[in-house]
Amino acid sequence: MAKLEVGQKLVLDFIGGEVEGVITKVGRKWANVATPSVRHAREDMRIDMEDLRVYVPNRENSICRAFLTAGDRNRILSEERARIEAEDAWLDFKRALGYRYGLPSGLSASAIRQAAALLGLELPKRASAGAPDSKGGDHG
Repeated sequence: MAKLEVGQKLVLDFIGGEVEGVITKVGRKWANVATPSVRHAREDMRIDMEDLRVYVPNRENSICRAFLTAGDRNRILSEERARIEAEDAWLDFKRALGYRYGLPSGLSASAIRQAAALLGLELPKRASAGAPDSKGGDHG
């Protein structure tokens, strides 16, 4: 939970860009924020102190997010973009694997083990095909 104080300035991230907000009142769960620098200034917005989402009366959904500094805004939004990009790439990767019914031609066991290691997956250890088993016999 963010520690907010009356008079503290925040960066509000609206769809149209960032706007400076000023805390006007602090309660246990909510803090009121005003946007005096905006042409159509609002005095009735409130911030959920748990997640810094900004709400206006008669709207159930958040209209924007507040950040303590512009640096926080840039860092957090950059981290979120990177996470979303990684999730999208992972879904594309899973879809590509899901359409394969057999081993892609030219793909070796070594390459598969390397890919698994890059993904942090642990594959079971298997004896090589054609190698004698632990009792000295052949597989097959």
